[in-house]
Amino acid sequence: MNPAALTFPKHLKRQIHFSAGVAIDKVRGCRHDWKDSEAGTFVCGLCGIPSKRFELGKLVRTMIDPRPGYRIIEADFKAFHVLTTGYEAGDEKYMRLARLDMHSFIAATQLLGLANSHELLSMPDKELMKTLKAFRRDETPRYHGPGGILVPFEYVRGKQAKPAILGYGFGMQPPRFYHENQEFLPSKEFAYQVFAGLDREFPICCSWRKQIVQFADRQGGYLVSKHGFIRRFNCCVDKFPVDNDYINRPGDTIRIGQDGTRWCFSAGDDGEAIIAFLPANDAFGMIKECMLRMEAKGLLQKYGLIIPIHDALVFECKDEYVEEALRVVQAEMEAPSEILILPDGTGLWCEAELSINKPGCSWAEMEEVK
Repeated sequence: MNPAALTFPKHLKRQIHFSAGVAIDKVRGCRHDWKDSEAGTFVCGLCGIPSKRFELGKLVRTMIDPRPGYRIIEADFKAFHVLTTGYEAGDEKYMRLARLDMHSFIAATQLLGLANSHELLSMPDKELMKTLKAFRRDETPRYHGPGGILVPFEYVRGKQAKPAILGYGFGMQPPRFYHENQEFLPSKEFAYQVFAGLDREFPICCSWRKQIVQFADRQGGYLVSKHGFIRRFNCCVDKFPVDNDYINRPGDTIRIGQDGTRWCFSAGDDGEAIIAFLPANDAFGMIKECMLRMEAKGLLQKYGLIIPIHDALVFECKDEYVEEALRVVQAEMEAPSEILILPDGTGLWCEAELSINKPGCSWAEMEEVK
């Protein structure tokens, strides 16, 4: 691999200052107050909350330029963890929507009631994608958001549906979903309604979320992924007696003991980690499969791989190799896995989306490669 041979523009380095949780951007003329360090975001004190948000990652990217004669290429797996969650659950509908547009589907059907899920799912893929894209093109702020403000469809999709489906796949429960996204959600009750709707829409995935926790507990508090990684857990399941008036919480399972006692089984302290482990490790393993194939062919060095970031590979590629790299990297990333095998015997694959920095611009100014 090549070293991360990137330069930091000195004028930006001098003019963006961090002090006591505040970022002062003299280039843009704003004082960006630190809103939520866990989310890594800025909320502009001049523009109001939550209408303008400045992401820390985007701010850092403005400071990174490729060397002269090079371009930055970012190749990202599309909805990767949504896809691997569906794979682990054996849920074909979940995987189909991951390949199309799960977030728009959830926003349209579960959150806004714009369409019936059964009618959408009965459509061929092309027709369904066309319908979901039509929802996204509507930029009119017509839906009720937090604080009584009206927001467009894209807001609901990106700020509510997307974190909901990603959290669902990682074992998140409604209280945490609300806590981490409360500036975008109207109420805590709304968070519970969203997750209950996901359970109803995806019964196979809902069942798997419970079963994988119980499976880890039964075999002694560990899981082994298909790529051979082992993770151990200290507290898989909580078990306690309940009376007949007990109201089930999301994720609870009630069982009757031999003596007639009603027992409630729920995910323990490691419940979220158990649900998240296999889908996350599948994604990690597929990325490593791709990197190993490319390394064996000498492509990582040739195209200038800098680093894998989450579900993406980032390259600083010589201009002379850019066109070739865009084509070859996408083909390698979309190659079927040799380890994650579908019921029909084929390997799991995931669409890759590529982008490249605009000529003369930083990593923050990328344009999608069609």
